[in-house]
Amino acid sequence: MKNDKSVIDTKINIEKEIDSNISLSHKLKIVILSILLGILCRYFYNGNGIGVSEMIFATLFILSCVYSVKDKVNLKNKFSNFILLFIFVMCLNFSIYNNSLIKFFNFFLVPISISAYIITIRYQNIDYMKLRIITHIRKRLLNFSFSNIEKIFSFSKQVVNFDKLKTKDDNIKNILLGVIISIPLLAIIVALLASADMMFDHYIRNIKDLYEFILRKINFGDIIWDVILITIFSMYFFGYIWSLKYEYKDSKIDKDYKVINPIMVLTILFVLCCTYLLFSIIQTSYLYGGNKHVLPSGFSYSKYARKGFFELLTVALINFSILGFSMKSVKITSDKINKTLNIFYTILLVFTGNMLFSSNYKLTIYEKVLGFTRLRIYVHIFLFTLSIILIYGLIKIWQKKFDVFKFSIVSIMVIYMVVNCVNLDKIIVNKNIKRYNETGKLDKGYILDLSYDAIDAIKENESKLDSKRIKQYIQDEKRYLKESYDNWYEYNYYKSKVLNTDI
Repeated sequence: MKNDKSVIDTKINIEKEIDSNISLSHKLKIVILSILLGILCRYFYNGNGIGVSEMIFATLFILSCVYSVKDKVNLKNKFSNFILLFIFVMCLNFSIYNNSLIKFFNFFLVPISISAYIITIRYQNIDYMKLRIITHIRKRLLNFSFSNIEKIFSFSKQVVNFDKLKTKDDNIKNILLGVIISIPLLAIIVALLASADMMFDHYIRNIKDLYEFILRKINFGDIIWDVILITIFSMYFFGYIWSLKYEYKDSKIDKDYKVINPIMVLTILFVLCCTYLLFSIIQTSYLYGGNKHVLPSGFSYSKYARKGFFELLTVALINFSILGFSMKSVKITSDKINKTLNIFYTILLVFTGNMLFSSNYKLTIYEKVLGFTRLRIYVHIFLFTLSIILIYGLIKIWQKKFDVFKFSIVSIMVIYMVVNCVNLDKIIVNKNIKRYNETGKLDKGYILDLSYDAIDAIKENESKLDSKRIKQYIQDEKRYLKESYDNWYEYNYYKSKVLNTDI
């Protein structure tokens, strides 16, 4: 406990020394920057739709952070520039598309990615290609930001410097006494002058009417709430930006946890692989063979093919977990044991790959029967991502130095950027229309429940979707947008397109 206390005291002393060496003018600039960011945050995120505001605010926040530690940043880091591109794509999505799920993820991923970017350019001693980067981001967003909030008050006092603003007490008392006496005297004199001159009375009444008009128009409750929120946002932004002034050491704790007996793991892998082999033989006969094989009583091929892709996906994820845990925890006793484990790891991943493929195959058949939806498209993307990670896993089994985490993170970010750049709702409409041309089946209600991003595809296929219903849909959406979409910072390409659509 004493050691912990001494570490904390040392850290506080170091921070105080750093704070004392920073000029008062620079502290004032950071305080002002934080207040401006707080005002913008309240202005941009006040319950209205997020549009181009996301790009503006993210840019200004990053610039503020870079400015605060401009002498200690490395802007030439390749991976940090890749993260910056990732942030840009997500922010751009707010200005173009309206996919609610993507927007929901982006709303949280943007600040997380900004923190990752700031860490990579500010702290070169942190190994950001390890899973520990998640801990660094969490501390940056929560621990460090809140622990430095209190400093805004001490710095503000230094900036104002009350000692220099002190005047003689007698003068202050006399001025206050003069103001108090003037108020009732002024009221009597103004009343007398108004009675003496009609024009003067006219202007005084106008001033009174203006005052009452202002009181009616201004909602003081809203003003107080805005001030409270701006204060909270400003203090948080100050704490975040100021925390970058301090150095941060990466605590590298790489303990050897390889204590599990390899024979036990080999037994488990053997049992699993035998089970998956039997499953694969049966599945290959009926799923890929189609109607060539007779299914048991009560089963139809279409029902068999459509059911179970989520269950297969769950089993695949379990296999990934087993593989990751085993490779990290099994104690290797000999080269023979190591090669045997690698063979079984490989077989396990091959069976896992078959499950991913069959899950995707079942989902494809399901779509042919019931149509295309966002969820089904997302599952395809997820399966594709897992397949890439599976390939990295195979490489890792035989090349121990291969960095699975690094390549997986980069691949996931690339795939997610592509998802952000693609108009998924338009693709869904076009795929469902193609299915309609082949089968005559179409869920028109689902298509009209998609976002504004589908407007082009909807207009192109107006006749197939019921022209009268489409016109009514566009009229309703235009009416709604005219009432709610009225601020420049909410600009969104497809919202604007709906507003300008002729009906």
